[in-house]
This record gives sequence, structure tokens and C-alpha cells, in this order.
Amino acid sequence: QSDPTVTECVVQNCLGPYDGGAMWFQQSGAVITKNVIRNNTTPISGAGLFVRLGTGHGTLLIDGNTFYGNVGGNGPAISVMEGDNAVVAHNVAYNNTATPGSGRRGGIYIRGTSIQVRNNTSVGNTVGLTLLMCDGVDSRNNILTNNLEYGLQYLDDEYPQNVNMTADYNDVWSNGLGNYYLTSASAHDLSADPLFLAGYKLADGSPCIDAGDPNPSYNDPDLSRNDMGAIPRECCFGYRGNVNCDTEGLCDISDLSLLIEHLFISL
Repeated sequence: QSDPTVTECVVQNCLGPYDGGAMWFQQSGAVITKNVIRNNTTPISGAGLFVRLGTGHGTLLIDGNTFYGNVGGNGPAISVMEGDNAVVAHNVAYNNTATPGSGRRGGIYIRGTSIQVRNNTSVGNTVGLTLLMCDGVDSRNNILTNNLEYGLQYLDDEYPQNVNMTADYNDVWSNGLGNYYLTSASAHDLSADPLFLAGYKLADGSPCIDAGDPNPSYNDPDLSRNDMGAIPRECCFGYRGNVNCDTEGLCDISDLSLLIEHLFISL
């Protein structure tokens, strides 16, 4: 029942006895940004981040975090459930594994009311995004690719159905058992290789560039049309040669590494 800000932390190698391997929030309007949450384990929900939302709090914000290597039941990267008012945006979740027998297997698992799930990249998880018993959840501008089972999964067959749902402008591609489960592609969805560079950045020529919702409220930081996924493709800052676009404007070995990887990308 508190509203802390947790930012720029590394939370790793934790073991939760039930829910919440690395972090657990309850009835909270917390701000959780720019953290790396990796290699945590729990038997039930939210090995990386577990939130039982509740009501009567500010808007929970989960933004710009990286989750990988987390292992658990429901939502091994992010599990947000039982309440209202949250934004889950610009997170990268990759290689998070749902334990056998768990029903809500999305790397990102949402169960609640009035929740925005936008501009996330979910790759190589058991399922990309799972929505269950949701009312008024909006999921758009996400990249859900190369997950072992499904990309976007609704679970209307187990419990009361999802209602008032909006899902559009997502790239849902090359998921092992199918791109969609109990839902289908929307009018502006893509199903195409996003052409990732290191760190799940978008290469030049990615079909996800300028393919997100054109409403100006979703525009990228450079005010161009929204790019799908967590990390928009932007013009470089500062000095010429700063190809990895770090805000310090430094030209260093990481720029050269990124340029080499770009030159040899497989099309």
C-alpha cells in the first residue's frame, strides 16, 4: 500500500516462496522504470515482477525495464493482476520461462481493469502476452515474436471472458504453436520479422518502424510516428558516428560493434 519509485536497479538471482521472485507490490501506484530484472525464480506468479493491483491507488507504471531468464508460473517476467489502473510500456522481456503445468504462460501476464500494455517487446518466452479476465485492457504497438507457444493469448475458455478489449498495431510473428490463441489478428497488425539488432533495437528497414498507431499521443520521442516495440529507431544524438544513439553522444567501440552487426544482418 505504498507508491515507491524503483529505478535503475539490477535485481537478480532471487527466489520467491510463492509469488514475486524479485519484486512484489500490492495495492500500489509504484513507478518501476529502467531496471534489469534477471534470473529470478518463483513457483507461482511473477518471478520477475508481481503486482496485485488492488484499487484506490495512483496509476502503476512499469516502463523501460528489461526482464530475462526469469522462471516461474504465471507471467514469469511480469504478472499484473486483481485491480485497476496500470501502464505496462517499453519493456523488453526475453527468454523468460513458464514452468510446466502453469496456465497463464505469457512472459507478460495481465488480469485486471483499465490497463495499457503498449510498446513492449516480448521474444523467446513461453508465450508473449497473456490476457485473462480483463476489462478495458488496451494492447498495441507491441512486438510479440519467436515465443515458444503463442504470441498473443486470450484465455476466455477458463474463466469469465475478456470484455471491452482493444488490441491493434502489434507485430505478432513466428510463434511456435501459433501467433494468436482465442483471438485473431486486428486490422493493423503485422506478421513480419522485426529485424532486430543487438538489444532488440530495430534495424534500418524493419517493418516495425513507423508502423505503430499513428495517433500523435503515441509518437516516438523524436515526434515521428510510433515504432512498434520497446525501443524506437531514432536519429542519433550528438556526434556523427554515434550509431548506438547513446544520449552522451559518445563514439566508442560499442558504436563500431553495432555498425558491424547491422552490416551483416540476415534479411
